[in-house]
Amino acid sequence: MRVLLLALLLAGLCLCADVQPVVGILTLSDDDAQPELSSFPASYVKWLEGAGARVIPLYYSMPFEEMHTILDQLDGVLFTGGTQLISFHPINPFSAAGQYVFNYAMDNNMPLWGIPWTTTCRCGAPALGTCLGFELISCILLDDNVLKATDAYNITMPVEITECGKSTRMYSSQPHSEQTQSDFLSLPLSTNTHNWGIYPEQVEVPAFDDFCIASYNTDRVGQRFVSSYEHKTKPIFATQYHPEKSIYEWSTDVAINHSHAAVQAMQSLAMAFVDECRKYTHVFQDQAWLDDNLIYGYSPEYTGLNGSHFEQQYYFSDDVYIK
Repeated sequence: MRVLLLALLLAGLCLCADVQPVVGILTLSDDDAQPELSSFPASYVKWLEGAGARVIPLYYSMPFEEMHTILDQLDGVLFTGGTQLISFHPINPFSAAGQYVFNYAMDNNMPLWGIPWTTTCRCGAPALGTCLGFELISCILLDDNVLKATDAYNITMPVEITECGKSTRMYSSQPHSEQTQSDFLSLPLSTNTHNWGIYPEQVEVPAFDDFCIASYNTDRVGQRFVSSYEHKTKPIFATQYHPEKSIYEWSTDVAINHSHAAVQAMQSLAMAFVDECRKYTHVFQDQAWLDDNLIYGYSPEYTGLNGSHFEQQYYFSDDVYIK
């Protein structure tokens, strides 16, 4: 009888898997003088869609009450790369929004298997930050503007996966993970476009006790920096490098590895993140609102024609989220 009951409970959990996950991407301030304008690169949308997720823009200028309502219905959130200023002392609107979204993910998340049977499968939302997003999460965790100089702009490098990193969801949860880990370790797969980062000694503090420092890298002048980390129990991930560029960005001014191994490795990261999003069955209460606000209703601009490092970008104004 106990075996049958356990089987039924596990079956119930499996039914909670969301086959239509929706991920919110936090927009970037397009102009500090015009906070109502925002944007993000289209490559992040494609990267998530390629792993089976749908996307809505999460406007950084949105009132937190509205943002919270949307977060309660999302299956995940993503913080993109970019050139946005991160500032907490004093805090700017983008950093405040990022902190609000990240704290929502951290405070409301719990491991799926730890959820009491009397509650639903829905708790918080998985979060992923890349490059600027990695730096944003790091500053939030360390509660300060703590970024250090790194000479790692426009360079591809292998990823020095740590022992604990080898068993993370990022680097071990997908088919062929053993080969992918080998490729990460031996081939220059990661695209780095950052002048700032976090040094190893900065994560040797209580704020990072619950995180696995999954990888390190060394910049052109020999300075080591943290290149990825993952929460030990919660679906919180961060990469200093750009997993979306190998598949969806083509500027010849940027050092990007487009090899089969690079594409497969970066696709595996997308699948690992979206797989976590599938575990969170957040349901939009208003299907018409979701239909109106999915990214399909917006048209990206072909910015690569104008010399941008991004082939396409989405641009928004603050009136579009009130549809």
